Amino acid sequence: MMTEVTKLPCAEQTPETTKTWMKEYAVNRTVVAVRNTQGGITAYKLDVVDSINPKTGRIYTEQYGAFYYSGKNCFHPKGQTWVLVPTNAILDAIDAGKIWMFG
Repeated sequence: MMTEVTKLPCAEQTPETTKTWMKEYAVNRTVVAVRNTQGGITAYKLDVVDSINPKTGRIYTEQYGAFYYSGKNCFHPKGQTWVLVPTNAILDAIDAGKIWMFG
């Protein structure tokens, strides 16, 4: 039995494209996507920008904390949680409750 492999809905996003979008569109109350990968499972959630600090290039979300404009978590930059542009593909995945299991 073969299992269909599907790429993540954020596969096309890079730290640079995320940074460009955050600088242009992220303001207080902007909806953003958050990707969390843990134990080989990747899931997406929505969060809301609570505040922005352009001097440090950071955004702060209500639920998941501080991120650089690039999407990296400020306190765990090589960690499992990233903020992303809420593209239609990501929003559809969240709406459908999809998760990805690897490994």
